[in-house]
Amino acid sequence: MSDSIEFGKVLKRLRLRKKMSQNEVCKKLGLSQQNISSWETGRAIPSSDALLRLLAVYEVDNILSEFGFDTKETFDFKVTPKEKGILLQLRELPQKAQSLIQDVIDYFYNITVAEKYISDNHLIAASGGENATQEEMKTNIEIVKELDKN
Repeated sequence: MSDSIEFGKVLKRLRLRKKMSQNEVCKKLGLSQQNISSWETGRAIPSSDALLRLLAVYEVDNILSEFGFDTKETFDFKVTPKEKGILLQLRELPQKAQSLIQDVIDYFYNITVAEKYISDNHLIAASGGENATQEEMKTNIEIVKELDKN
């Protein structure tokens, strides 16, 4: 069985789970019934935008689990209602705005990661490294902390 047919079966199962007809889905998304039918039979695959809109209508939070993947190991976090609201708002923005927001997130994430890396390595180097005695490490770390305050 081809991947597109398997994917289509999952889409159909999600629609039926919501007890919706293809026509109801089409009206909600502003698409033709032919689109939904083609996706569910594996003759076509929805665009990423159309897929995201479908998943929102079907209220699916984790598409990977619908395909039988155990995502607890991979994604060990929950999305809060506030985060979900932000994501839904983000999806409504034009692509250019989404890209700008992603750039801002990347910028602040990279700063945070870099600061942690520098801080951790600064303390290791200041402590005298792995060969220093425990007393030397404590003394050196206290000196660095004092310097950081100034």
